[in-house]
Amino acid sequence: MILAASFADSIDHLENYLGRDRSQWTWGKLHTYYFETEASKMARHMGFIQRTGMKFLSPYFNRGPFPAPGDHTTLNVSAYTMARDFDTWLVPAMRIIVDFSLEEPFYAINSTGQSDNPISPHYDDAIHEWLQGNYRPMPFRQENIENQYNKVLVLKPSG
Repeated sequence: MILAASFADSIDHLENYLGRDRSQWTWGKLHTYYFETEASKMARHMGFIQRTGMKFLSPYFNRGPFPAPGDHTTLNVSAYTMARDFDTWLVPAMRIIVDFSLEEPFYAINSTGQSDNPISPHYDDAIHEWLQGNYRPMPFRQENIENQYNKVLVLKPSG
């Protein structure tokens, strides 16, 4: 009886969350990545005014939701808390491939982007490539570095 009641409750929950058309149910609609800043995560512990401000600014800082494959048992870990919801709390920040048979052996992708500044074009420019399982070459040879990167920031001490 407990199993039957649990099954019925889960069907009700899924129909409420995903709709009655079961052919449209997918794991990625239920289980998603949401790239959220630490300040946004702390908003629920703030006062009303600060919480309201963080909610207003959330689209500026945070990205998602995006469909998440897998769970805590798969290679591309996207763990969720059992018995609470299906939202991911563990997102792989970076994936790397190293093939030592190649002259340039290193490929990587960051889950969001290279910058921590929301006004930078590199704040979230890797999300879609990361979701698709793509990688970017990380060259070591000087000529390949110069071919891949067209902007260089040089910091020199004054004096």
